[in-house]
Amino acid sequence: NLLIAALIIMVLYYFVTGPVYRLAGVKEGNVGEMLSVPLQQMARTYVYHYSELDKADCELLEQYVPREDLGKYIPTVADGVKANFREEYYRNNKVAFWKIWMKWGMKFPATYVSSFLINTADYWYPKAIIDGYNVGGDIISYSRYSVGAPGKRIEMLPQVYSLYKSMAEHRSFSEKPFVFLIFSPGWYLLLTLYLMATAFVKKQNEVMLAYVIVLLLVGTALLGPIAQVRYVLILFYALPLFGA
Repeated sequence: NLLIAALIIMVLYYFVTGPVYRLAGVKEGNVGEMLSVPLQQMARTYVYHYSELDKADCELLEQYVPREDLGKYIPTVADGVKANFREEYYRNNKVAFWKIWMKWGMKFPATYVSSFLINTADYWYPKAIIDGYNVGGDIISYSRYSVGAPGKRIEMLPQVYSLYKSMAEHRSFSEKPFVFLIFSPGWYLLLTLYLMATAFVKKQNEVMLAYVIVLLLVGTALLGPIAQVRYVLILFYALPLFGA
C-alpha cells in the first residue's frame, strides 16, 4: 500500500509540474535558488580565503556570480550572492562550476561545513533568534507581520494586534525566558526527533513513517537560501498531533 501511494504521488507530481504547468503558463524559477548552499559555501571561501585560492578559479566563479555580489556574502542568507546569478552561463558550463565547488570543498572542508551550519542554525538550535536578514536593533526578521495589497489591515482588537506584532518582529520578546521555546523551530525539531526515537524503540513502524515524512520536508528547507519559520511550519502543526 505504501509503494502504491508513493507511485500515485509521483505520477501526480509529474502531471502537475508537466502538462498543468505548461497549460497554466508557469515558468521555471531561477536555478540559482536551488544552488543556495553551494553558492554560499563558495562565497564564504572566496571572501575568507581569497589569497589562498587559484586566481583562475576565482575569475571563473565570477563568470557565474558577479564579483560585487560575492563581496556581499552574508552567512545567514544567500539572497545577496544569488541575486544576479548568471543562469544561462551556468547551464552551458555546469561541469566547471561543480569542479570548482569540489576543489574548494576538499581544500577548505571546515569552511563549507561552517557555511552550512550557520545558514541553517535557526532550524536546529533551540536558542537561535531567527533574524537571517540581520535587520538590526530590536527588530528581527522572524516573521513579517503585515498585509499586502489588495488586502487591508483592520485592527479590531488593537491590543491583540500589538501582541502578535511584537511576537513576530521584536528581538526583546523572543529573548524572554522560556518564551523563545514556543517560537523556536529548533526546539520543535528536537522534540520531533525525541518522539521519533521513542516510536523506534517501541517499534511503531506506522508512526515512524509519519516522522520520516516530516523530517524529509524539513530536510528540503535546509537546502534553501535562508532559515525562515514559514518553510518549516509543519513542525509547529505536526508536533501536537505526534504528542497526542
